[in-house]
Amino acid sequence: MESSQPHDDQTRTTFGFPPGTAVAQYTIVSKVGAGGMGEVYLAEDTRLGRRVALKFLPKNLCTDQEMRRRFVREAQAAAKLDHPNIVPVYEVGEYQGDPYFSMVHVEGRSLRDIIRSDTPKMSWIYDIGIQLSEGLQAAHDKGIVHRDIKPSNILIDMASRARIADFGLASVAATDELTKTGSTIGTLGYMSPEQVRGDKTDHRSDLFSLGVVLYELVTGRAPFAADNQATVLNLILNNQPKPPSEYRSDLPQAFQHIILKLLEKSPAQRYQSARDVSDDLKNISLHSRSEIAVASPDKPSIAVLPFANLSTDPEQEYFCDGIAEDVINALTNVAGLRVVARTSAFAFKGQNKDIRQIGRELNVGTILEGSVRKSGNKIRVTGQLINVADGFHLWSERYDRTLDDIFAIQDDISLAIVNQLKIKLLHGEEQAIRKRVTSNLEAHNHYLKGRYSWNRRTKKSLNQAIQSFEQAVALDPDFALAYTGMAEVYAVQFSSDSDNTDLGQKARAMARKALEIDPSLTEPYCTLAVVAFLEWRWDEAVVLFKKAVTLNPNYPTAYHWWAIALAAFGRFDLALEHIEKARRLDPLSIAIAGMNCICYYSVRQFEKAVALGEEYRDLGETLPFYHLYYASSLIETGKVPDAREHVNKAIELLEAEPEQNDRNRKLEFFAGSLLARLGETSYGKQRLEKALGEDIPTGQFSDIAQLCIALGRRDEGITWFEKAIDAKSSIMSLMWWSPFLDSVKEDPRFQAALKRSGLQSVNID
Repeated sequence: MESSQPHDDQTRTTFGFPPGTAVAQYTIVSKVGAGGMGEVYLAEDTRLGRRVALKFLPKNLCTDQEMRRRFVREAQAAAKLDHPNIVPVYEVGEYQGDPYFSMVHVEGRSLRDIIRSDTPKMSWIYDIGIQLSEGLQAAHDKGIVHRDIKPSNILIDMASRARIADFGLASVAATDELTKTGSTIGTLGYMSPEQVRGDKTDHRSDLFSLGVVLYELVTGRAPFAADNQATVLNLILNNQPKPPSEYRSDLPQAFQHIILKLLEKSPAQRYQSARDVSDDLKNISLHSRSEIAVASPDKPSIAVLPFANLSTDPEQEYFCDGIAEDVINALTNVAGLRVVARTSAFAFKGQNKDIRQIGRELNVGTILEGSVRKSGNKIRVTGQLINVADGFHLWSERYDRTLDDIFAIQDDISLAIVNQLKIKLLHGEEQAIRKRVTSNLEAHNHYLKGRYSWNRRTKKSLNQAIQSFEQAVALDPDFALAYTGMAEVYAVQFSSDSDNTDLGQKARAMARKALEIDPSLTEPYCTLAVVAFLEWRWDEAVVLFKKAVTLNPNYPTAYHWWAIALAAFGRFDLALEHIEKARRLDPLSIAIAGMNCICYYSVRQFEKAVALGEEYRDLGETLPFYHLYYASSLIETGKVPDAREHVNKAIELLEAEPEQNDRNRKLEFFAGSLLARLGETSYGKQRLEKALGEDIPTGQFSDIAQLCIALGRRDEGITWFEKAIDAKSSIMSLMWWSPFLDSVKEDPRFQAALKRSGLQSVNID
């Protein structure tokens, strides 16, 4: 008798096709899997130029006419399902008189492979459980019950998206073939009690099987494992499984309750819909994220607030900001300290907010605040290190010095913080803190002005930043950070104006100059990586991004841009990991949060994207891109009135901006695409016709492609997508994963253009 151990949830069949076999318009490439109801092959669709998976009914079942009819009928039903968590079925056919059907080929691993090789994190398990529940609900809404939910029938693609496969097959096995030896033994451990008894089953049988899968995913073992069929039958019918928390200590009680409720023997005692399961899992996931956000940091952490300007001259604000920023930069050299980035720390500038509240919002244990009074050559700097938990001062000091001592003051403050937090400095870290960026005070003054202008990020202020940095290097030609500042400005300008290749060249030259002077700097490597990415030099960008995040794990910009690149390459698993690191270091950065939202949206985790949009509502209220990103996910979750409100708000903000630039135009195209998804095409058509009458920058080709497709101009959209690929548009980063393109992703022209881009074949490892 075959083993009924659930760690082998695939029964075996005996027929097979050698590579090269022609099946209608398909050419067999290789065998990729086997199950109780047949075998699956990877095949090439020679007619449409795409790879598909072919599923064949086993030979021993092909002579049974009822089996054949059910196979075709169920496959046709599965083909009607259109949901991101279900493997789409293309068509049903016959080969040499025997039925088969073709479906999407999913690149990735089965859940069975993952269970065997990995111990997934709870956050990942929540996501998979939510996706499976939503996929099952979509099937149940169509009156389709899967009846063979098991790990080998769940595929996880490269973006960590769960896909339920083999709809329609197991239902035959589970009802008609239950008593036939060998027909269901391979999946017996996943069957519901009513299936085992041969009773009538409904959608709640799938929910029991889902409970078995989640139990095994959490614990690495199945709830009804045994050495023989009779024992497994008895366990399913009569025994309660051990609580999964006995095998996994980090399992929340609420999640255990969900699993055990799914495994209730009586269908009436289980969840009554997959939607209810999904809702409960989402609540646990959100609660878990909130607990993590307010938990004590895993290592000492600090936010350095902007120093107050107590001078009579308001123009000295740049100097005060610069001192605080220099302290931030010095502290990022300490591996044992988590330092909140400038963007988030400076978000509280000018606010009379309680220190403890600020600490909770930034998720840090300590806060440094200070003030600067400057008069002529004399300077007074005060600093206070405050414990967020109780508001008490851990340390405070006042420095009455001359400007010549400014660098020593910054060193003293940084080292005092390290001492108070009892951090043991690693080899070279004290030298890194004390390292002089320049010995020229005037050059340093121009540098601080440049950073102040750079952080304002307007077109005018970026040009002012370049001028200040140039003045700094004119006074000190070995001022590496000033070259770094110029490189960053040029790179940002290049990202918005990809046709201006001179900007990319300048960014690269300035970054290389900075590294010639100081090879230990992180920022120039990040800039070089960004330029390489924007210029489609993928392999070079990968190496440089890895270098940047390794050199300074406290630098959120490197994680942010690396996540953008990873998303472009289709590696949303890693993209999410890195953008979440960036958000932890810079929790109030709306740009980083926006990228996090894009990642969730692109892998169809729309509820997470909506939750994130709601979290950043106050920060994004005046930013058009925030409203559009938020609206895109609201549409996918069915919140149409809210989505329309946010799109209209974005358009209102765009029309109010006096400076019309390429970025604004891209956002207008995006707004037009979203309105088209809502059934309103006039705005998008107006923007498209206007653009087609002008010279179009290559960076907008992909946006026009998306707008055309949203407006129903499919072929025209694909043509623009091809143009974007062939022109190496620098804003191609996420287009091919976008749900906007779902209707054209299987088109051979689209696939051929995507292959030319090389985005899918970049070696990340």
